[in-house]
Amino acid sequence: MNNNVSPSPHPAICPICRSENDFTSTEVRIAERVIYVCEECLGYFLFPPMYVEYLDSKWSKSRKEKWENDIQVGHKFAPRICKRAEYYLGRPVQSILEIGCGSGFMGEGFNSFSCDYTGIDIDSKSIEFAQSRGIDAYCLSVENAGKDTLPRSEYDLIISSNVFEHLDNPYTAFQSLRKICGGIIITIVPNAKGLFALLKTNKSMQKLIQLVSGYKRENAYSIDGYWHNIGYSLETFRCLCEKTGLEPLKIAPMGKNDRVFGFVQRNSSFKYKLAEGIAGLLGMDNEIISIATLKSF
Repeated sequence: MNNNVSPSPHPAICPICRSENDFTSTEVRIAERVIYVCEECLGYFLFPPMYVEYLDSKWSKSRKEKWENDIQVGHKFAPRICKRAEYYLGRPVQSILEIGCGSGFMGEGFNSFSCDYTGIDIDSKSIEFAQSRGIDAYCLSVENAGKDTLPRSEYDLIISSNVFEHLDNPYTAFQSLRKICGGIIITIVPNAKGLFALLKTNKSMQKLIQLVSGYKRENAYSIDGYWHNIGYSLETFRCLCEKTGLEPLKIAPMGKNDRVFGFVQRNSSFKYKLAEGIAGLLGMDNEIISIATLKSF
């Protein structure tokens, strides 16, 4: 694919909520493309989108290399996640589906106290690695998860962390998960209206943050034009839940180092924790957590 294609004047359909012809350009450019905001769901997207190849990516390779450390993370966070999920379920969690499981390290944690864990990921090499460690994992996209391809027809807890910003069609993904939801769906994504995501819309501020953090990739509204083509706001999740027949139980900002759900991409450095604390005080944390269940009609 030619990644230097100039964007067409205006997208026709929002890749998040599927609304038509209701977009505004933010006038922020990344990789010769424009970031738009949808007026219906208030989500952000890069247009045209960049092609992303996930097979055996740098992230996947690092997870394999850090397996022994990651399974300790799994054992630490799995009980906390189940306890919090039980608060919303009103009963014990017995079955779990993780979207974007990678090496499956969270499966080690959930399986350790008799939860029936299943993981899916589109990276076949990560799935092969997870299976070699005895994890029940499948090479499958979230959009296809509701098509009788999993060992269970429904799950008490469906969880994904830092996955939905990579998807081409979040609307279809939520519809798919709705079919196999037997309890709650927990979705965690970068916050397009987080403090640093908004500061990086300004080129000068972005350069300053890059200088301080050492992170050089261009980024705005949690979109970087390489891994992330989509950015979510709190309103985006409310819109997606409404359109796909889900009832939101909680939609809120969340820090990356959250003690219950911060099991992916934690940053424990002093500088980051200080900056994260400031963002939290402003209600502009770097992540969003959505907890939803099936809507009662």
